Amino acid sequence: MSAEREREPFRSLEDFRQRTRFDRRQLRQLAAVGALNDYSLTRRQSLWEVEEETWEQGELFAETTSHVPAVAECPLPEMNYGERIQADFAGMGLTAGKHPMALIRPRLPKEISTAMDLKKLPHGASASTAGAVICRQRPGTAKGVVFITLEDETGLSNSIVYADRFEDYRLTITTEPFLRITGKVQQAEGTTHLMAEEIEPLQTPSDLPAAASHDFH
Repeated sequence: MSAEREREPFRSLEDFRQRTRFDRRQLRQLAAVGALNDYSLTRRQSLWEVEEETWEQGELFAETTSHVPAVAECPLPEMNYGERIQADFAGMGLTAGKHPMALIRPRLPKEISTAMDLKKLPHGASASTAGAVICRQRPGTAKGVVFITLEDETGLSNSIVYADRFEDYRLTITTEPFLRITGKVQQAEGTTHLMAEEIEPLQTPSDLPAAASHDFH
């Protein structure tokens, strides 16, 4: 693809397809995550062009014509911000836009600290934090202790859940994609942990995407 781009800039989405030989499924994914926006005004316009019937003929005429056909404007509305983030997570497992937590931060209680603010709290302070669960670890040598890493728009926070607490909140910990954790701050050797006392699902819109959690035992 880079060699083709250096030889001559791509003139349109169809020109891109003909010269790179991506199949329709791959083009749908590229369009959905905004990778083809240079050739269309919006993601949905890109998806609309991918589905045009003329694309079926692309390979037959790719080397014999320089005509770039006009494509009808997509009649569908552009994706809203939430839909774009959903498409990013579905296609790439991440987003280059705002973190999902940034979308709901204005609705959260003020006492819920961001990961960044949690690091500034003194040792022993009571605190709550919330975020998308990106890692759960329960090492066999840790006597049932579980380590949970949450991610929000400011970074990562780490919580420690002792065995008795884990049993109290097992279902919530293992199934919920977003959590709110309340406990005591532990500051030691430049590392911040929240010693979990209460763990609850974070109420989020049903369509709010989250990255897949990496769980280790």
